[in-house]
Amino acid sequence: MMLFCGCGKKNLGNKYVEGSDYQYMFYSEQAQAATQARGDNGTFFAIKHFIYYLEDGADKAVPLCNKVDCLHDAETDIEKKRLCNAYINDVFYAEINILPIAYQDGYVYCVDEFDDEMYGGQALYRISEDGSKREKLYEWEDPLVQTWCVHRGVFYYVEMTYTNETV
Repeated sequence: MMLFCGCGKKNLGNKYVEGSDYQYMFYSEQAQAATQARGDNGTFFAIKHFIYYLEDGADKAVPLCNKVDCLHDAETDIEKKRLCNAYINDVFYAEINILPIAYQDGYVYCVDEFDDEMYGGQALYRISEDGSKREKLYEWEDPLVQTWCVHRGVFYYVEMTYTNETV
């Protein structure tokens, strides 16, 4: 058994902190995924392999990518599709529409697979609110990350590892 604890000078209390706390219930493979997140002026949501943005008062959602030469979800070439800032290469979960995302401080976060093989490798990505910038923050080669959240500026995750050893 492992116990983790920490301390700090600032006590944030037990009250929800707008813009800093995770917006929805904790995401896990066994629970309902947070496939949408509220931004400052609209809502971000994930469907199939893409993250979309719906501005408040608008009647049409747009892919979270501002590249002028990008066809986004209309692209047929898989290599070009992967260059879209809104694309998520999740081999399994995209097909069943469970692509968890989180929004915090002007960025949308997602865990994406960087290999075509199921669970071949994963990375945490941060996409700017206007879709202009997508950056890889962290990469896992081996473990499977199925449970995660962004809370008060910290990314929390659980690595799923399996062994053949008997107990």
